[in-house]
Amino acid sequence: MNLIVAGHQRSGTSLVRRICDQHPEISLTLEFANYLPMGRPYPSYMNRMLRRLWQVRARPGILPSGKQPSRWVRSNVFFVRYLLNLRPSLVEPVGPQAIEAALSSLLPNARFVGDKYPDYLFELETFLGHPNLKWIVIYRDARDVASSTLIMTRGAWQGAHFAQKMNTPAKVAERWNRAIAIMESHKQAVLALRYEDLVSRPREELTRLGSWLDVDPDGFPIDGIHDESVGKHRAALSAAELKTVAEIAGPTLQRLGYEL
Repeated sequence: MNLIVAGHQRSGTSLVRRICDQHPEISLTLEFANYLPMGRPYPSYMNRMLRRLWQVRARPGILPSGKQPSRWVRSNVFFVRYLLNLRPSLVEPVGPQAIEAALSSLLPNARFVGDKYPDYLFELETFLGHPNLKWIVIYRDARDVASSTLIMTRGAWQGAHFAQKMNTPAKVAERWNRAIAIMESHKQAVLALRYEDLVSRPREELTRLGSWLDVDPDGFPIDGIHDESVGKHRAALSAAELKTVAEIAGPTLQRLGYEL
């Protein structure tokens, strides 16, 4: 079975990915983005993936364990081996079964294989016709998402092509609204996790996650889950930035139970 973890950037997708990947029945890559070109013939799929490889050079490591430079080497070797393992589907479009088989050969002994990549959420509607896909979408207070995202776009992400989509409070708030709308439109097809619930009452939320995936919830680690990042927007956003986010995302925040 394929498992996809998605959500707006800085909403907790990395946390969910780490929790899932440490379960003995689950192995997930890290922003491999290998599901985005799904449905294309193998040559087109391979070209798209090679462009992705050139774009990121596997710098952060699609396989998070290990240290540099071995982590970088292992990630790039994994990338190439994955593409080679897809070759049996040379004639037919690359679908979930081929992806699952290729990942399972590289990530053995896992019932679930898949990838964490925030922007999968914005392609959710195109994925729904495919079988053998399980979705986890995590969402978070738009104000904390905005403050964390703006810190990144003004720092580590500065100059990155994708950062232009979310380098102002208004852009982040509008994008967050769109992400929530997509999630809610397909709530029957995804497990929606609220970040604040996950970090404040992890055992309850991990039990829900285990039920969704039909795996033992005790296999999820609880260590390292903390709520220190909740409400950081109070110190990180200026009054003007906070006002902008509240004006755009306020109605949705209130509907989701957040206090303004």
